[in-house]
Amino acid sequence: MDDLQLLLSADPDTTEIQLNERYSLITSYSELEEINTILPILSDFVNLQILDLSDNELKSLPLDLSSLTCLHSLDITNNPFESLVEVASSLQTLPLLRSLSINLQTNEEVELILTSLPKLELLNGQGIFLVKV
Repeated sequence: MDDLQLLLSADPDTTEIQLNERYSLITSYSELEEINTILPILSDFVNLQILDLSDNELKSLPLDLSSLTCLHSLDITNNPFESLVEVASSLQTLPLLRSLSINLQTNEEVELILTSLPKLELLNGQGIFLVKV
């Protein structure tokens, strides 16, 4: 949490944060198991538009992500989520989400995400009209 606080102090207008093992400059966040404790700090980045939480150990997301008011792109690939239904419900609280990267295995999972997030424009880097499993 200290690294994220330092980033907030140094650059509160940051628009992109990567909290994953491969690319993160914030080394204390590799293999995150949950983000509830850091959500208040992430929310303080009032211009945060892109958040990469890929390659962690997230099993769920907070129920309410609406405090990330400017977030339009989220990468949550390679996380062992326990319930895609709950993840989709959490993602519905992101008011500006337009681009999502997430592991989906079946057409039913794709349909769940597309139905839950009707304003989504990109799913896994593809325009919605092109998405197939």
